[in-house]
Amino acid sequence: MPKWPPLPRLRSKKPVGWPPTHDAHCASSVMVHRESSQQSPMTSSSRHQELSKSPPRLANLANVLQAPPPDGATRLVSLHDPDARPIRKGHLGKPVEFRYKAQVVDNEDGVVVDHNVEMGNPPDAPMLVPAIERVAARANKVPMAVTADRGYGETGVEDALRALGVVTVVLPTKGKPNASRRAIEQNLAFQRLVKWRTGSEGRISCLKRDFGWNRTQIDGLKGARIWCGQGVFNHNLVKIAALIDAK
Repeated sequence: MPKWPPLPRLRSKKPVGWPPTHDAHCASSVMVHRESSQQSPMTSSSRHQELSKSPPRLANLANVLQAPPPDGATRLVSLHDPDARPIRKGHLGKPVEFRYKAQVVDNEDGVVVDHNVEMGNPPDAPMLVPAIERVAARANKVPMAVTADRGYGETGVEDALRALGVVTVVLPTKGKPNASRRAIEQNLAFQRLVKWRTGSEGRISCLKRDFGWNRTQIDGLKGARIWCGQGVFNHNLVKIAALIDAK
C-alpha cells in the first residue's frame, strides 16, 4: 500500500490583541485577587491609603469603607425611592417595610381636616400639636376636644393643647397610670371619646384600601405627599357628597 504523508498538525493562531479587552480585565482582576490573598493582612488605615491612590471609583469605595455604618434613619435602602426608610411594623410576613409615616386628623363627620407625611419613623407625640395648630388656622377656631391613641399620651402634649385653647384633651397615658390618672381615664366622658377614636381608626384603612394610600406611585417624599394629598382630596369629596345626600 502507498504510504501517505503524515497529516499536518493544526495550530491555531490567535489574532493580534488576543485575548479580548474584557477577558484581559477579568484575568488581571483574578491575578490581583490571587496575589492580594498571599500578602500580609492590611490595617484599615493602610487599606484606605492604598485605595485612595486608585481610580475614582475605588477611591469612593475607600471612603465608604472608612466611614461608620449609617443608621436606619439616614441610610439609602432604595434606588427607586431614595427617601423611603425601613420601618419595623412587626408583621409576620413583612417585619420591616420601606415606607413613609403618615398622620391623619378627622372630625366627627369623618372628613379629614389635616394630614402630613414624614420620612422615616418619627415619634407620634411631637406631631400632634402642630396638626391642631394647622386645623385651627384653617377653621379660624380651635377644636373643643382632641383625642388620639396612647402613642401621643405625654404630659407636655396635653399641656400644649390646653394652652392652645382645647377644652377637652383625651390622651391615654403611656405606661401604667397612677391613681389620680386612672380616675381621669375611667371617667365616662373620657371613655366615650376613647371609643369614638377607636371607631375612627378605620379612616387610614379606608384611605389605604380605596384612595391609594397603600402604595405611592410618585417617588420621593415630595411625591408621596402629593400622592397622599390627592387621596385625601378624593376621600373628602366622597364623604362630603354622602353627608349632603344624607340630609
